[in-house]
Amino acid sequence: MKITVRGSTALYTVEQLCQMLLPSLEGNCICRVSRSGGMVYAACRMETATGSTSASSRHKLTQDEHTNVNLERRTLARAVYRAALVHLGKEPAWGMLSGVRPAKLVRAHLERGGTQQGATTFLEREYFVSPQKSALCAKAGKIAAEVHKSLQKGDFSLYAHIPFCPSRCTYCSFISAAGDAFRRWGGDYFRCLLEELAMLGRFREEHAMRARSVYIGGGTPAVYAPAELLRLCKAIQDACGKTPEEFTVEAGRPDAITAEKLAALRSGGVTRVCVNPQTMNDQTLRLIGRAHTAEDTFRAFHLAREAGFREINCDLIAGLPGEDAADFHRSLNRVLSLDPENITVHTLARKRGSTFHELQEESTPPEVITEMLADAESLLTAAGYSPYYLYRQKYTGGGFENIGWAKPGHICLYNVSMMEEIGDIFSAGAGAVTKLTSGQFTRFTNPKYPAEYIASTDRLEVRSRELCAYYQDCSVF
Repeated sequence: MKITVRGSTALYTVEQLCQMLLPSLEGNCICRVSRSGGMVYAACRMETATGSTSASSRHKLTQDEHTNVNLERRTLARAVYRAALVHLGKEPAWGMLSGVRPAKLVRAHLERGGTQQGATTFLEREYFVSPQKSALCAKAGKIAAEVHKSLQKGDFSLYAHIPFCPSRCTYCSFISAAGDAFRRWGGDYFRCLLEELAMLGRFREEHAMRARSVYIGGGTPAVYAPAELLRLCKAIQDACGKTPEEFTVEAGRPDAITAEKLAALRSGGVTRVCVNPQTMNDQTLRLIGRAHTAEDTFRAFHLAREAGFREINCDLIAGLPGEDAADFHRSLNRVLSLDPENITVHTLARKRGSTFHELQEESTPPEVITEMLADAESLLTAAGYSPYYLYRQKYTGGGFENIGWAKPGHICLYNVSMMEEIGDIFSAGAGAVTKLTSGQFTRFTNPKYPAEYIASTDRLEVRSRELCAYYQDCSVF
């Protein structure tokens, strides 16, 4: 759809809303925004082959210009949403909310002294979010507010990225290198990663900071041998100064997990591991390029329990190619039989850079994914899990969400901090993004691919200089 916005710089807002609501509709979306008499006015006209629709909205301005800019965007979004509704046939569950982190709105409301009920009412009134989705948001936002309140000056989280996998899944668009990439770059990459962790450790010590949570993600960190995993854990511990209260490793694919690797992680201070089947359907696993079976998941999970892990997460994906609601239901029940502390339910996204996108594979109908997610909420709630963080992805028809579910007392602190962008997160490795929130929100990104990361000889000096300048400017210490 061709989009034109006059009188406002909020083109991105309209683009995201149209992408979410009407991803395949062709035509023109013409918007106009104006201010007059203490009010902001927005109008939208959608011209398509099946006809034209128009809608308008208005809102009273305040004395604060920053607030007015946000009101202008929301007023424009409301006009676009109303014009789009005719083409949709029904109101979407997330209404006109197109943001990736909807629970942020709840946290902000709570931190201003509001209530959960007030937050849900706001989402339903201002963004047309359904009561069911606003309730999920309220629960996640409450936990985010509690985590935020618990942070102390100098607290941070640490992320280390392992960008290697045994093979590439068809849906994957992450910065991961499959095939013989590990043989070519794995050793040099490991050395560079440890050097960066040591630099972050020196910075942490100089500024008397405290690492609350650690996450080693991927890719598949378990591609490394037990001795290397133990070295990595030691480098993490040195960077933190002492054992963090939470230390997660995304062990990942069950076929890469062995008893020896789990023993090394446990010895290295890891408290939480992820064993991620994505589905318990062997036919689907072969279709998406994963070289393991459902039985391998059971094996890896039991090995993790035998190694002493009492915090285990399992990932599942709703909407994998060829699966219907019954397939997803069976996968969820099989994972529930393992009784993990966390279960994360993702929704398949047609992301650029994935084989799934390039081959233009047929997507699961939105109504089937809706059924899958409703089933997950029902089963997980009945089993004693609660949503503790959620986010939405672009490029999912219907704008579906990903939700982390946890048993009481078993939330992942890092996931909340990272997804809700609360607290500073130091990140090491290729493509890793450091997010700093103590002052003005700032992001620092490492070279994207393993070869680039290894070849970037000045990366440590550059990052150290950026960190020092940031903390000096925001006067945190």
